[in-house]
Amino acid sequence: MDNDIFKRVKSILRNHDEIFYPVRKLYKNKLISQELPSFETFVNELRSQPDLVVTKNLQTKDDQDPVVMLKERIPTLNEIINNVRTNIGSTLENLNSAYASGIKEMTPEEEDMLLEAMARTKNLQQEMERMFAETRAKSLEKDQKDKD
Repeated sequence: MDNDIFKRVKSILRNHDEIFYPVRKLYKNKLISQELPSFETFVNELRSQPDLVVTKNLQTKDDQDPVVMLKERIPTLNEIINNVRTNIGSTLENLNSAYASGIKEMTPEEEDMLLEAMARTKNLQQEMERMFAETRAKSLEKDQKDKD
């Protein structure tokens, strides 16, 4: 593949809000190129680029559905923390909505299971917040030691 294709790919990655971009979506993007090699070859070509990282898509957990990111956009600790917070918050919102909208149709067992899921998710959220606070404190401590 020529350098123009990689320039277009990198431009898309730089302008994309999310850190990871689905390779399959890039492959189908006609703005990159009208003619690309096979998907497998495209993935291998992306992997050969020193400033790109191609990895497994954690959302789909499908090895045939990789994602790509720019090395320059490797997430910071704050980006990771915000992503985890957002995902846990969304999970809690979805569980609360499911509970509120379906309580009349639920069996007592289903209600108990949903309440248990909500409690476990809330506990996870609290544990993650504790871990984030510890990590931040250690990071600040390390930064202070490095300054001294």
